[in-house]
Amino acid sequence: MSNSLLADYGQVERRVGIGVLKKYVHLHREEAVLLTGWSSRGSDRYTVTARWPAAAGGPFEPSLVTQTIRQSCLVVAHAERSVPLAHQTLMERLDFSLDRDYRVPRDEPVDLTVEVSCRSTGHRSMRVELVLLHAGRPVGESVVDFSWIAPAVYRRLRGEHLHIAWDEGLVPAPVPAPAVGRTHASDVVLAPTGWPGRWQLRTDVGNVALYDHPVDHVPGLVLIEAACQAAQAVTGPAAFRPVEVASTYAHYIEFDAPCWIDAAVVPPAGDGVTRVEVTGVQDGRAAFSLTLASVA
Repeated sequence: MSNSLLADYGQVERRVGIGVLKKYVHLHREEAVLLTGWSSRGSDRYTVTARWPAAAGGPFEPSLVTQTIRQSCLVVAHAERSVPLAHQTLMERLDFSLDRDYRVPRDEPVDLTVEVSCRSTGHRSMRVELVLLHAGRPVGESVVDFSWIAPAVYRRLRGEHLHIAWDEGLVPAPVPAPAVGRTHASDVVLAPTGWPGRWQLRTDVGNVALYDHPVDHVPGLVLIEAACQAAQAVTGPAAFRPVEVASTYAHYIEFDAPCWIDAAVVPPAGDGVTRVEVTGVQDGRAAFSLTLASVA
């Protein structure tokens, strides 16, 4: 749905200052905020608008898709669903699929509309379904499950991990950037281990695109980026551009212990789709898993 159709619902789009949007989407850097406004359409349905910066064109950039989904969920949760800003949100699932034929326009910003529907799945949990549209054309959809907890409960849950030395950890050297589909070493989130299909997660907090501000655990955006880079490493040299991502999260990834990223190509199903399974293991237990699918 384009912004011009919002009037059909008798609603006024909420276009607010960047400071309000930063607060709602838990970001500090203005340039990281992709949303431009939102409106309520009643019956647990909402419309969010977003703008992607001008780029070189081509397939979707997974980090932009993930951030758009994340920010859309947060602004609806806080601004429309009465989730307190002081509460911590916990993501348990984030799945998305993209139009395989769509290409981002070259050298011009991309204005998106995100149609959002929500339903409560518990006293403090929610399922959000989203459809991403560009110029009225559906180009992606997503399902997100998340919950939220009060500050006192979060403090008890996190214990000694609540207060960390944010920028004092040693960051291992990266794998070569081209091996994971990146141009600059500073964008690489994987370090070699000497074992095929296994890497150590690099938590370089100097990468402000992934670490917008100090937090007490590794952000989910970093884990999705690690999975994309691992999938590229095990399928290269052709570019691996995920058009489907299914992910689940069981435990926080801490900064004070190594996290191992394992990736393996799934046996082909004869449908022209390459699938990769990625898991993150820390302290001997699986913390998250993703299945990514790409087409040639």
